[in-house]
Amino acid sequence: MNSIIPLWSNLPPVGGTGSSPAGTQINGADGGRAFTDYLKDAVENIEHLENVKREDSYLLAIGELDDIAAMQINSEKATIAVQLMVQMRNRLLDSYSEIMRLNI
Repeated sequence: MNSIIPLWSNLPPVGGTGSSPAGTQINGADGGRAFTDYLKDAVENIEHLENVKREDSYLLAIGELDDIAAMQINSEKATIAVQLMVQMRNRLLDSYSEIMRLNI
């Protein structure tokens, strides 16, 4: 059985100073990963969970699924991961809109 990896489990603390030109990646002060890498990992995790859910549904449909409880758990993991990603996207868009409204 696959375990869900929380989307926020490897995110570094928010902070830092300065800015970078458009198109460059901002790495952590310790040479860590870029924020885009974390987002890509989160999307890949959701894709994996959706694939597991789809495979479990197929096995149930053809009558080869032995553990229905595991299928329900995998289905809920995928649903919760998608809901979390949608909420993160909404918060990101709200933050972007708020920054764009700031008068500099």
